[in-house]
Amino acid sequence: MQSIELDYSAPDWLLIRQALSLALLRNKPVVITGGGAFIQGAPAYRPLFEDAARLLAGMGGGRLAIEGSAIVYGPGALSPGRIRVDSGPFSSAVELLLLLAPALFHCGFRSVLECAGVTHSPYSCPTAYVKEDLLARLERLGFCGSLALRRFGFY
Repeated sequence: MQSIELDYSAPDWLLIRQALSLALLRNKPVVITGGGAFIQGAPAYRPLFEDAARLLAGMGGGRLAIEGSAIVYGPGALSPGRIRVDSGPFSSAVELLLLLAPALFHCGFRSVLECAGVTHSPYSCPTAYVKEDLLARLERLGFCGSLALRRFGFY
């Protein structure tokens, strides 16, 4: 299968996450030129990238890696169900949720994500925004989602 090649002059985490989410949703490989250089040049995002790679590999979502200055992602078939999402101490559970959400919303069966780790990260939108605004807006479009926090997780 031919991969989509994205060449961003100045990639950031948001562009990278959105490209990875779209690749997972469409089940199309993607190469993000300059993405690997961004991750290596911004060490604060390295734990988030590693958590995303570990999560995707663990759930059959494919292989995510840095090759030279590029990010290479070969997605796998995502299966709905009960999914455990663990973020490391310097990552973001919200970003991992947003990475998976588009593909999971298009599966034929509902999924339950059990998240553990950092919920309030400076590298992501606030958890309250996801719970009170984003999911409410998506519900108006026909996508059902909810979020219940048992405990706040800061780092």
